[in-house]
Amino acid sequence: MFLKFDFAPKFENLYFGGRISLVLSSDFCFRIDLLLQTRKVAFVVEVKRQREIGEEVEEEVVRKVARLPIPRDRSVRTALVYKGRLAPVVRGNAWFDAIVPFAKLLGRDDP
Repeated sequence: MFLKFDFAPKFENLYFGGRISLVLSSDFCFRIDLLLQTRKVAFVVEVKRQREIGEEVEEEVVRKVARLPIPRDRSVRTALVYKGRLAPVVRGNAWFDAIVPFAKLLGRDDP
């Protein structure tokens, strides 16, 4: 299944297979768990399912957002959906616009 985006540059290969992979050249390749776009906002959602989730998740998303070809007139919002123990520094840094436990996403109260 091929997806079409309304912004440049033109993608050589873009496919959806559980995650979105953007491939523009051999040195421009990364995976985004969920990318939603409106006319003014691009939402980058990182999904983590690990026993311990540390601040390296922020660094990973910063790299992905920096490499994402987004027009200048579009803002980027970030979110983290997680299952596991989240390091307090991740929540304390307030870099993510939203941090959602996976159980809450399913409507459950237990973490």
